[in-house]
Amino acid sequence: MATSRFKNKRQANLRLPLAIALMVAIGACGGQPKITKLVDGRLIETRSVSPRAYEHAARAMVYEEEDRYTDAIVEYKAALQYDPESAELYARLAEAYLALDDVPQAQAAVGKSLGVAPTVDGVVASAHIDLHRADASAAAQVLKQALALVNFTNEAEAAERVYLERADAQIMALQPQEALATLESLLSGLPTSQMGLYRQASVAWALGDLTAARRYLERLLHVEPDQLEARLLLARLLTVLGKPDQARSTYVEALSRSEGDLSVAAMYAGFLAQRGLPDEAAAVAEQMQTTEVDSSSLGLRMELERAAGRLPKALEMADAVLATQPGPELAGRILMAKGAVLEASHRPDEAARAFEAVPQDAPTFAESRLRAAALRRDQGQGEAAQALLAPLVGDALDESMQSELLVARALVLASVGKLPEARTLLLTSDEPSHTQRLTLSRAVLEDKYGDWRQALALSEAVLKKDLSSAEALNFWAFVAAEKKHMLPKALGRAQAALAFDPGSAAIMDTVGWIHMQMDNATAATPFLEGAAAIEPNDAEILGHVAVLYAKQGKTELASRNVTRALELTKDPTMRARLNAILKPGGK
Repeated sequence: MATSRFKNKRQANLRLPLAIALMVAIGACGGQPKITKLVDGRLIETRSVSPRAYEHAARAMVYEEEDRYTDAIVEYKAALQYDPESAELYARLAEAYLALDDVPQAQAAVGKSLGVAPTVDGVVASAHIDLHRADASAAAQVLKQALALVNFTNEAEAAERVYLERADAQIMALQPQEALATLESLLSGLPTSQMGLYRQASVAWALGDLTAARRYLERLLHVEPDQLEARLLLARLLTVLGKPDQARSTYVEALSRSEGDLSVAAMYAGFLAQRGLPDEAAAVAEQMQTTEVDSSSLGLRMELERAAGRLPKALEMADAVLATQPGPELAGRILMAKGAVLEASHRPDEAARAFEAVPQDAPTFAESRLRAAALRRDQGQGEAAQALLAPLVGDALDESMQSELLVARALVLASVGKLPEARTLLLTSDEPSHTQRLTLSRAVLEDKYGDWRQALALSEAVLKKDLSSAEALNFWAFVAAEKKHMLPKALGRAQAALAFDPGSAAIMDTVGWIHMQMDNATAATPFLEGAAAIEPNDAEILGHVAVLYAKQGKTELASRNVTRALELTKDPTMRARLNAILKPGGK
């Protein structure tokens, strides 16, 4: 399948192909004998490459790919013994140190790199140190220097990298207009840059220029028709723009180009079902019956049936397999899929029971207990949630699952009025590799049960480690918006989050809600209505849309959204807020 999916994150880890990178890293400058040769009619100057330096550098890059940065550092140092004047090798050494949070050593390596010669890798590594210190503005300024070191004629790949890096730094610095200008310069020099077009569309969307966002996505698809992620994002954007027929055509094209990908089919079927076209949604599910499905993809098949509005059919598929009394591994996977479709269908009790039925010797047992406990907690069944989590304490879980268990236990404790114990549980964790996850979880806990200012401080700590975290940016922005705190900064952070995660209904809702809190219903409208168009079954989004309509005097529409939202949530706090919307002076 000739498709590729963009990753919605900054481009700090973009790497040249290994062999090319090595030639650049240890053959571009320094004291080795110079060699001149003709390449495409141009006379270029390079150096001979020490085979031993090449060997060590190659090994270092392999270690980097495996996140073995300590080993990579050893190899880069060994390579430098044979090629001590390679500016690029020093720059790569700096990046490895930075991956280990060793800023002084990274700074020293960058200094040596730039002391040999100014190179793209050296300047970019210097900018990464600024980002590591949470100074995106400084990083953007440093990267401006790198622009003079590249050109689109002979170094298109390196030029694209630098411009994208600078644009992302400007987004992190809450300078979206400057990022647009940088991306426009990139596209002027390299009109076919797929990532440039994608990011430009993302920033335009974040700023509310949906027409421009559409134009850039369509340009991208003209360059690469098989860019599946861009096509699906365009379908979502057309939905937001209120152009369902064009969105539908885009989904059809995406499904065709995906060669029958079940996840794409589920998106399309869900779109049709949400538009009130159940027969067409069912036809998509029927069409995919010809696709061969094994037990590993049964979950996707079930999700397709659920998205098409055929939940009984999805459950029948699961129950048919379970009736054969499969082994614990397969039974666990099928029950997890069953629970997921029930949860997505807003049937929490049944979903929890499916998760709870996963056999204890199934590989998915720990995950099933976490998901069941979350559902019980959200329904006010704190003791049941605690009982579900108890068997996992002390188990030999991997680090990621241990972190998830800590978070789950803390949220359950807070939900039953034991906030101090919940705080202590997260504070005493000794899982440094998941510090950001736990810190943001503490922020969520404080926002829901404790001190909202502490929630902001904790999410701020996460952002100091990763200014491109869409999750942390959006969380900070939404909490601040709820309290009408630092609204301009909240808006900037929400826009940055949307630029890094375009098409997210949750983040669109945050942007729109901030505009509402700033008494700008006109600016809020496309974001809130767009979020509801994408996620018409989200109670919180519907509540915000109801506030918008009430503000605009559209009482009937407001009432309709409140009624639907009340059908979707049992949370007493949210229900109280929803019921207050239509009252005089209600929010």
